[in-house]
Amino acid sequence: MCACVNSVRSLTTRLSEFESTRLEAAVGIVRGAAARSEERISEKAGVILNEAREAGSVRAKVDALITKLKTYADYNEVKRELEILKYVKFAGLDLDDDWSIYQTFMRKSHPHT
Repeated sequence: MCACVNSVRSLTTRLSEFESTRLEAAVGIVRGAAARSEERISEKAGVILNEAREAGSVRAKVDALITKLKTYADYNEVKRELEILKYVKFAGLDLDDDWSIYQTFMRKSHPHT
């Protein structure tokens, strides 16, 4: 019976060694996969950060254009009011001129009609 016990112990030891070797290999594979995943995540994080910076830059440009566009809207309003003042100021000079000024004013202030 002693030989059987030694044989069982030997087989158990060999089985443990094989299992340890297999687990070490599996751990190595998992560590390699984890390292590759970390690299991909790091690369994608860099891309996302660059895109976020670019989006911020684009947003700033859009805001600047919106502000500039608002100044043009004010400019057009001032221009329209100036046309009205010109019409009122020069309306009594000549009837023919009055009519052409009025037509010009109407074309500029109401372009869709």
